[in-house]
Amino acid sequence: MSTLLYSQHPSSNNSSASFLNSAPVEISTVKGYQDFLNARKTPTNTIFSDDKTSAYVLASDVVIATVRGRAMEHLLAMAGETD
Repeated sequence: MSTLLYSQHPSSNNSSASFLNSAPVEISTVKGYQDFLNARKTPTNTIFSDDKTSAYVLASDVVIATVRGRAMEHLLAMAGETD
């Protein structure tokens, strides 16, 4: 079972949004995660994998990004999942 961490309905008309919509990406920094979500024009959800080693950003139940590294550590801390 995955844990829903964050849901957002961004209202951005940023030109990079078309690029971000084109392919799944890997996000490893907190700023990159925040920028990615802010560039989205559709609602997104972020969920943890069952083993909490990564997270996934979903749009319409499709994985559009994988979260790892410092961004993942940040999400775990936000969720109170740190050791």
